Amino acid sequence: MTPSLRFSTPRPATTDSIEPAGPTDPDYRGKVEIIRSTLSRLEHDEAFFSIDEFGPFAVKMRAGRSLSGSHQVRVVPQWQKSKGSLIVTAALELSKNRISHFYSQKKNTIETHRR
Repeated sequence: MTPSLRFSTPRPATTDSIEPAGPTDPDYRGKVEIIRSTLSRLEHDEAFFSIDEFGPFAVKMRAGRSLSGSHQVRVVPQWQKSKGSLIVTAALELSKNRISHFYSQKKNTIETHRR
């Protein structure tokens, strides 16, 4: 017996909470123009970065694909201790559209400047 699947059309939970798409900052266009003019004046040995941090997040076993034997069942415990924590810091170099990232254990400026 195969289970039957049914697809439903997604719809918003409430129509009151839908906001118009787009920037909410009234000075958005002016700020974007300042960034564009700065990027156009960069020399070949200069860079302009946008930097963001994600974390800290716990390192734990997660469900998903794994390499295992044909009769081996992989079990992911519902409750488990963290095996540590990480912070991912990424930098987008805007003039060349390149990304750099690194992992760290602390959120501080010294850690960012070391890289």
